[in-house]
Amino acid sequence: MGRQRSLQCAPLFPSIPQVPSNFPPPPTGRYRPLWESLL
Repeated sequence: MGRQRSLQCAPLFPSIPQVPSNFPPPPTGRYRPLWESLL
């Protein structure tokens, strides 16, 4: 199960840097829960 989880997260990591382009970086407001779900 651990390997599957890391595999699912792997494709997300390279996408994180591109996320800010769509919406502001991880702030400490209402967007935080959104980022937590993304990470």
